[in-house]
Amino acid sequence: MFKKLIIIVGLLTVLLMSCSPKHSEILVAKYDNDQIKMSEFEKAYTKNVGSLEEAKNDSIHKLKDFLELYTVYKMKLKDADARGFDKDPEITDELETYQKTIGASYYLENEIFEKGTKELYEKRSVELRVSHLLIRTDTLSAEEVEKQCYAIIDRVKKGEKFEDLVNQYTNDNFSKDKGGDIGFISAGTIIPEFEDAAYVTKIGSVNPKPVKTKYGFHIIKVTDKAKRIPKVTASHILIRTKDSEGKPDTVGKLQLVKEIITKIKNGDDFGKLAAQYSEDPGSKEKNGELGSFARRQMVGPFDEAVFKLNVGEVSDIVETRF
Repeated sequence: MFKKLIIIVGLLTVLLMSCSPKHSEILVAKYDNDQIKMSEFEKAYTKNVGSLEEAKNDSIHKLKDFLELYTVYKMKLKDADARGFDKDPEITDELETYQKTIGASYYLENEIFEKGTKELYEKRSVELRVSHLLIRTDTLSAEEVEKQCYAIIDRVKKGEKFEDLVNQYTNDNFSKDKGGDIGFISAGTIIPEFEDAAYVTKIGSVNPKPVKTKYGFHIIKVTDKAKRIPKVTASHILIRTKDSEGKPDTVGKLQLVKEIITKIKNGDDFGKLAAQYSEDPGSKEKNGELGSFARRQMVGPFDEAVFKLNVGEVSDIVETRF
């Protein structure tokens, strides 16, 4: 059988150049009464090097070497079948062991890790603005809280405002006075159970099922959806609402902010104004530069304003607790 090996090298110049039926039927090697066609060889070679792009960039020499190895491999398989190795108890037992050990790793890689990575990548192309109503299970049983959540969801379905129910029932004091709003979220940055529910909820709707996490039960509402911006690079000018003696001075400081905005609109350099007026010691010496940051790394109102800006734009006044 080995003496009858014939490698057809000349045809490799058209390898991976076409997907036409005629191309896939090109004969690249034959042995005994068997043959290897272009379609089979392309699939084997692409799998071996990792990707179609890698395969396209390889030299004819590499293609030839692999074709020889692959053909010998196929011949050995046929020879083993002819010798009855597939029925040898020792070999079959060893193969079964390989299947249990290597097969598990293969399954994890292809069915779990690869699919999970692809799903996360697709989710992270968008970000969602989410509100929630949280009921903890500190004083009530999980069954009682879940029942209460379903009752609240039913009231939303009947027309009651979600924000009013948040104000009445939520145990999340951070978002209570904002109608449950927690801002924009991105996949891979929050609790998986919460994330999974949010990403299947339609904009403007409340998820029909409460979601249990380590914090309690959440009723989730998605209020907006946008293309995800991984990071922004921004500068700011911070003017505090207290005077040099630490006394409140919102009127005087607001007037100062308005004067700075007027200067910017008139063409004054933002960086120089930041160095002159900003009361943020961390960025003042860098002309107000904050560097790059992702969603939710800054305080809410600041985060919301900066991610709406186009490059080069300056926001209006943004008030935060700082």
